[in-house]
Amino acid sequence: MKSIKITFLLIIFSSIKLFSASDYPNSIFLGLGVEQNITEKYAGFSLMAGYNKHIETTPEMSVGVLMEGVFGLHNSCVFGIPVGFYPVEKLKLYIAPCFVYGGGGSKYFEEKGDEYFRTNNQFMFRFGGGYSISFPNTRFSAMPFIEGSVVSSEFILGVGVKFNMSFTNDFR
Repeated sequence: MKSIKITFLLIIFSSIKLFSASDYPNSIFLGLGVEQNITEKYAGFSLMAGYNKHIETTPEMSVGVLMEGVFGLHNSCVFGIPVGFYPVEKLKLYIAPCFVYGGGGSKYFEEKGDEYFRTNNQFMFRFGGGYSISFPNTRFSAMPFIEGSVVSSEFILGVGVKFNMSFTNDFR
């Protein structure tokens, strides 16, 4: 199974004839980031992957899916639908409604004599921006980004880099 995955990745990242069109309306990305919870004062590390479909409008837009693992004081998995646009070439601004899966279940806690109920699964709203830097092979790019996320009453600031590979649906 491991050799199949390695072969698949080698085909994707080395084949130029497979993606022959000059316009690449689809992209996949892998990303690394660090996050600082400004409200609770703790940091975390994130790994993310996703897909974006670019839509030819003025300005150019994109819609996609996002999956992210966040590791730190609280480990969680984030699923989102990022919607972005490019106000100028290579500068992307985006928003993403997200669902944060924090391991399921719920917990009661007591604060100043009052009992509270809190679920580990929550809604999150993310917004951010990044600048795309193309490599010599224009199918590949890197995008340093900065983003803010609002979860319940907490604000999380994140920075990192996403590595993108663009492709078409034309496999002739």
